[in-house]
Amino acid sequence: MKISVVIPAYNSEKTIERAILSVLKQEEVNDIIIVEDGSKDQTLASCKMLEAKHTIVKVHQHDQGKNLGPSATRNKGVRAAKNQWIAFLDADDYYLDNRFSETIKVISSNASVEGVYEAIGVEEKNGVGKLTTVNNSAIACKDLFFQITPIGNSGRFCADGFTVKKAVLEEAGLFEEDMRIGEDVLLWLKCTIVANLFPGNIAKAVTMYSRENESVTSNIEVKYYLVVVYNKLLSWEHPLFLRVHKVKVVNKLLYIKLHQYFSKESKVLGLAKYLAFLMSVIVKYPYYICSKEFIASLKDSKMFVKT
Repeated sequence: MKISVVIPAYNSEKTIERAILSVLKQEEVNDIIIVEDGSKDQTLASCKMLEAKHTIVKVHQHDQGKNLGPSATRNKGVRAAKNQWIAFLDADDYYLDNRFSETIKVISSNASVEGVYEAIGVEEKNGVGKLTTVNNSAIACKDLFFQITPIGNSGRFCADGFTVKKAVLEEAGLFEEDMRIGEDVLLWLKCTIVANLFPGNIAKAVTMYSRENESVTSNIEVKYYLVVVYNKLLSWEHPLFLRVHKVKVVNKLLYIKLHQYFSKESKVLGLAKYLAFLMSVIVKYPYYICSKEFIASLKDSKMFVKT
């Protein structure tokens, strides 16, 4: 079994070599796809240098060297991958030694495995900081959608800790190219619907997340990006995305909007806006009004408390 690793690269001249060298250490990888996304620094030159040194490294760009964002960039890499199995790495992050050792064990132990999610750690001066991980190894594949954040409360997995079949990504529709944040959250939720995803090493980091990533996202208005994620999910048409899934998404959407209105408005105005939004949701998704989640929300004593 061999793995293709997709690396989107934007303004990462200082870190791209570290990322590539960490992948080259992994004996399971024979295909490294860097997609340079119209950087303004010397990222492209650094990528070309690495391509010249290492035969398994291939550098791609968008037409005319345009900057198209993370979704289009990762999609281009996925389409170019030559292997059945794909993993991801951001250009300012890096794999730890034996990144795929547990991954391979999980895949080899069960023919039904179509994806493996694992923990990533935050780079700290004194070692690995807080883990980003799914915190329950006993979640069945069919329940993963309902358990992982932002639908459930059992943690989440990220691109740098996910290995998945190319066919799964294609069936899930790849990354939404009109999204520049939350596109990965959306795709992973879709993957839990269409594929059997199993935990690998969720107790110990397999990849290190660089704090430099935070500087990229800190200037973006992301507070309510989940509203976009939930609305995108509800517009997704797939035979395996059932009413029970949609009801859960609508419930989460209502909660997010409740917090949004009551954190920005007075109690009376917030309540009025929320009730108007609630009615629009009931009209748009009539199945919701008959759900147990809706009844439970009406009984919640904290429903109209300003947060």
